[in-house]
Amino acid sequence: MDGEYLLLSLGFSQFLGFIFQSFNLFPVLTAFENIEYPLLFLPLTKKERTDRVWQALSDIQLREVALHRPDELSGGQRQRIAIARALVTSPLLILADEPTANLDSESAEAVMSVMGRLNKSRQTTFVFSTHDPRVTKHSKRIVHLSDGVIQHDEDSKATVTNLLEKRLSK
Repeated sequence: MDGEYLLLSLGFSQFLGFIFQSFNLFPVLTAFENIEYPLLFLPLTKKERTDRVWQALSDIQLREVALHRPDELSGGQRQRIAIARALVTSPLLILADEPTANLDSESAEAVMSVMGRLNKSRQTTFVFSTHDPRVTKHSKRIVHLSDGVIQHDEDSKATVTNLLEKRLSK
């Protein structure tokens, strides 16, 4: 049973990443350690983990804050660290809950720019739960939900299922 759980956990973490509205960074860990945390559950060497974390910090353009703790970072920097933590396992899909809610306009634009760039360069699909028009203007597809029911789909040509099937078949 433990082996099955481990395999399920490994597969899940490499498939799905999360970005939380309130960042959910560990306050006692550095930015580097916060990003490294999900990698501790994967069968990687220390060097592989370190390389992935430095790459993630480069992707979000924050290598200079690697040794800072969350309380030493701005809201935009914290959110970018949360993005890096979600990306470091190379998931196919990232669920982002109100990723710009705690950010000023400039930081929100920077965060959305980073996610857009990573969507293109890494082929990572982002699914946002948001009320923020700053997020929707960057989105390729908008689905309006009310009480868990689709009210309006602004692009009915493709479904998330079809997009994920294409990615998984590679």
